Amino acid sequence: MNMNKLLSTVELAEFLGVPVNTIYKWNYRLQGPPKFKIGKYLRYDRLEVLQWLEGHRSGALERIMSQVSAMMGQVRLVEGG
Repeated sequence: MNMNKLLSTVELAEFLGVPVNTIYKWNYRLQGPPKFKIGKYLRYDRLEVLQWLEGHRSGALERIMSQVSAMMGQVRLVEGG
């Protein structure tokens, strides 16, 4: 596949390994990768999708670390109490 070619919704779903309906739900909820609306069609730039994925992964890691820190704080309160 040409790296400069914009992805359709179906191609994006295949690329990410998710159902097409998930892409539509993300769009409705203003989530998911950035998109272009060309007429009635949604298109996605592959590079922007990859950047979104990287940010999505980093965000997940930050949330997990935040949860671990919160749990560690609770453990310290119980031990110190």
